[in-house]
Order: sequence, then structure tokens, then C-alpha cells
Amino acid sequence: MELSFNKERDLAIIALLLASGVRVSELTRLNIKKLNLRERSILVVRKGNKKDAPLIADWAILYIQNYLNIRTQRYAPDKSEKALFLTKYAGKAKRIATNTIERFVSMYSEVRSISRQ
Repeated sequence: MELSFNKERDLAIIALLLASGVRVSELTRLNIKKLNLRERSILVVRKGNKKDAPLIADWAILYIQNYLNIRTQRYAPDKSEKALFLTKYAGKAKRIATNTIERFVSMYSEVRSISRQ
């Protein structure tokens, strides 16, 4: 997995997970239009199909903005792609999968653990 290519995306995902309390599965289903940076909130569908609008902690906004600044150019999504967080698969931008997030969070945790030794 290429760390530098996805760095802004990965940091935005980790920041949003920590700063909003959403589950990874809720984050993967998040569409770009459900992000409201002005109000610092996102609209998610929780378990049981309940809608919720958790707030995003102030410190995470910069990470999300950094990702949004590179999202279109780097991932080149089709106009029909509504997902906030994307991955490149076979040269095409697709919605990121839950297991992809779990894998890179684990990888970054290992890298951080090694660097502390």
C-alpha cells in the first residue's frame, strides 16, 4: 500500500473517526454531500437506519480540508461517484471499503509502534 499517495485521505479518515465517533462502516457509506464543514457535522445513518448528525471536533477540520483539496485531482472520480472517501482500484476511483480502512489503520499503528522503539 502506497503511504504517500493516500496520506491526506488516510489522515482525514483517522481524524474523522476520532473526532466524530462514527463507526468505520458509517464512514465508508458517507457521501460527500453529507459533510458540512461550516457546521462541523456529518449526516450518517446509524444502526437501525437512524439518522444522526454528529459534530466534528475542531482539530480534525484541517485534515478533512487537506483531503478535499486533493480529492478530485488525485482520485479523478466520475461525476456519479458520491462517496466522500475514495480509493483507486484498477485505475478507477471507487468508494473506500471498510476492510481497506481497517487494514491501513492497523498498518499505521504498526509503523507508529516501531518508530517509538
